[in-house]
Amino acid sequence: MRMFSAGCFRFTQAVFLALLTPVLASAQSFNPYYFETFFGRLTILLADRIVPLLFALALLLFIWGAIRYFIWSGGDERAREEGRKFMLYGIIGLVIIVGVWGIVQLILFMLGLSPGTYTTPDLPALPSISE
Repeated sequence: MRMFSAGCFRFTQAVFLALLTPVLASAQSFNPYYFETFFGRLTILLADRIVPLLFALALLLFIWGAIRYFIWSGGDERAREEGRKFMLYGIIGLVIIVGVWGIVQLILFMLGLSPGTYTTPDLPALPSISE
């Protein structure tokens, strides 16, 4: 059983090639913390932008379902059922987002990490003669 499709594998190869191209072409000095800063920025993007956006979308989906269920149904049972489904999907989305966020925070707490306290070790260097 194949885990990834051929298109997904090619996309992954293209992303890694794009990330490594400056280093392979010697157009950029190699920074050993390049991937650490890249993934750190990606994590910040997810935590600060994407997760609140998904939370807001799930909340809007719930509100839209409540409006359809209570206000716009007009006694129509089919419209009420559709509104109820929207509310259910919104609640499921909110529970998943809050649950995953809680698990991540629990893991960070258990590892003794908290946002903003990550430090990178210094690179070993050859001793130099200082004047």
